[in-house]
Amino acid sequence: MPQDTRELPAASDGFTRFLGGTPLSVVRLDTPLDVLVRRVRARDAGPELDEHLALIAAAEEAGPPPFEHHPVAAGERPAAAVAADVLAAAGW
Repeated sequence: MPQDTRELPAASDGFTRFLGGTPLSVVRLDTPLDVLVRRVRARDAGPELDEHLALIAAAEEAGPPPFEHHPVAAGERPAAAVAADVLAAAGW
């Protein structure tokens, strides 16, 4: 799986072939920057923290991915509500 989610369209061709041609939907969980940074700071330390904060900064700078996707607000919402929105966005 590519580290940079911007590579998903190229990688998804293999997934689609593996799934017998079933179309894929990309669902992106959008979380406010402050929530993301708080969670990473609570979970990581040292070089791992630095690496993850750098990845967050790079993603913020890059902006939304340049391919079709379905954004779903995650943030501080209950997991069940996020999951329901993911399923709806994917058309399930």
